[in-house]
Amino acid sequence: MPNNKEIEEYRQQAYCLGRYYSVYKADGTYDQRAQELVERGLLLRQQTTEDPVEFLMHMMSRDEVYDAYDSVHCPILIYKSDPICYGVLNGFADAIADRLDAMGYLVELFELIPGREDELLQFTGLRFRAVLGIQTYAFSIRFQDGRNLHDEIKGPKINLIFDHPIWLKHHLEKGPKDQFVITHDKNYVTFIEDYFPEVKKTFWIPPGGSLWPAREEKEYPLTFVGSYHDADLWRGEYETAQEISGGIAAEFMEEARSHLHWPWEKSMRRVVERRVRANVMAEPTGKEFRELLYLCKPVCFIVMCRIREKIIETILDSGLELHVFGDSWRGGHWKNYTNLVIHPQVSPEESLAIYSRSRLSLNIMSWHKDSMTERIANMMLNHCVVVSDESDYLAAHYGNNTENDMILFDLEKISEIPDRIRYYLQHDTERDAMAERAYEKASSEETWEKRTGEIVKAIENSCNFL
Repeated sequence: MPNNKEIEEYRQQAYCLGRYYSVYKADGTYDQRAQELVERGLLLRQQTTEDPVEFLMHMMSRDEVYDAYDSVHCPILIYKSDPICYGVLNGFADAIADRLDAMGYLVELFELIPGREDELLQFTGLRFRAVLGIQTYAFSIRFQDGRNLHDEIKGPKINLIFDHPIWLKHHLEKGPKDQFVITHDKNYVTFIEDYFPEVKKTFWIPPGGSLWPAREEKEYPLTFVGSYHDADLWRGEYETAQEISGGIAAEFMEEARSHLHWPWEKSMRRVVERRVRANVMAEPTGKEFRELLYLCKPVCFIVMCRIREKIIETILDSGLELHVFGDSWRGGHWKNYTNLVIHPQVSPEESLAIYSRSRLSLNIMSWHKDSMTERIANMMLNHCVVVSDESDYLAAHYGNNTENDMILFDLEKISEIPDRIRYYLQHDTERDAMAERAYEKASSEETWEKRTGEIVKAIENSCNFL
């Protein structure tokens, strides 16, 4: 007798034959696939009371039996796109797909190539358990008559956003009717709920971390796997924003520099409130506020770059050796620092090996004030002590106890960073104990297995809104 696994495998293959009829017809394999399934079904029919061939016929005709099966077993579609951030986001898509597959879900990965968006038309009319995009622009694609393409695809559309949502303003405001968001910062959840009514619901789920397959010798005392960006690159855009906003950009910059613990929208809100009280401007609507924040986004980049630069300079000026990766560090005043050791650029996967070889590694948040990031998770899972600016999440989970699990610093006390780093470089026992405490916590809380399970719950929750 065939076992249940064999029968279910056959049913899934029969279902896929019906679901991807047009694809198999186009590549010329449909008839052969159908014949092989008929022959296999006839053999199975002799060994079970079920009729596999009858089920196959339902799938091929895409009738009500097919529709019922499809509603329960339809796949999760995940978009990949051109590498962004050295392929980090595509790595997220692969990690989620691998875990979903291991959990028994049918998964489709689709490579979204700019200029070939018409290939998405193959999905119109199909049902998916969910369509996931990693900071994708796909959800804002529209037909010439203005209809959103993804309104023609059944199932919740979930955009996983790991930057401030205002960067994706155009895509969120032009998204499909059944649009959802997953983000890694609790402030971003609130921001989307307050300023993007186009989004049905937003979930807080940070990315997970990954392990390098082998424990490595700790050859690097301190590393930073991040790029250098010159703040002056945004000077022209800032001046344009300053002119258009009537001086608000400059006030926003001053507010952000004065309140380093605040998310961008809080600093902008302070500027707006001050102007409203002075009768300089009317209270903006939610849409007007998000337009203003988007206009002034060069301020955000400039402030972030200046803070990153100050942190790195403070570490180097103290005499500590810092290992960095990539050519972005080879220009400008960095060439004056002999203790800045520049290595070739590394891929996201290779960065895991760097963390495994590092005693300490530096993280500088991109102004995520209540967040967890994959870089921090990767450090912890590879037995590397994290050195990072604070976020509410990190303080609550890894810094709010007698024995801290990472080195968290205050952006208003950057001068204290070198001494804290030097202490843990000189005290091996305390450093190793910190790394192991963080590893144990991250192994249960910050893995892709854990986070993918949370994504599945978000998918189920999203379906309740449809």
